[in-house]
Amino acid sequence: MKRWFLIAIFFILANIISSATSFGGPLKIGVFDMQMVLKDAPAAHRYRQEFMLSIEQKRKPLIVKEESIRKMEERLKNEGPRMAQDERKSLGEKIESEIKELRRQREDIELELKKIDQNLTLKIMQEMQKVIEDIAKKENYDIIIEKHAGGIAFVKEAHDITKKIINGLK
Repeated sequence: MKRWFLIAIFFILANIISSATSFGGPLKIGVFDMQMVLKDAPAAHRYRQEFMLSIEQKRKPLIVKEESIRKMEERLKNEGPRMAQDERKSLGEKIESEIKELRRQREDIELELKKIDQNLTLKIMQEMQKVIEDIAKKENYDIIIEKHAGGIAFVKEAHDITKKIINGLK
């Protein structure tokens, strides 16, 4: 199935190239490396820092709760044999309750962080799309393709516009 898809893409691109060269001159194609853009672009660094800050802020309350649970567990371990049975049972139940609450808070935070990550990814992708469109208009590109898209085995360095996109994402 994948092979037929790649063959179909090849024929479509060949058709586009042949029609473009017969009607309006040579086709100008650019490629870019999405992974390099996401790794090296200043805007991507800012979004990554923003995400890391969110992680840090969301995890602080969890650390405090974990420490509180650890202290209660130590108290139960050290003082448990000397405690009254009702007090020991009450402390054990409180520890269980706190552990359940901690798990729930972790799950909530993970969901929040996923949403933040999705929003930040959407922002950088929108910015990148705008930069790509600007470059395409200014430099008259007919097609701009992501370098690692299916079916692309080799591209001349002259067609690579990755650095232009990174510079546009400041």
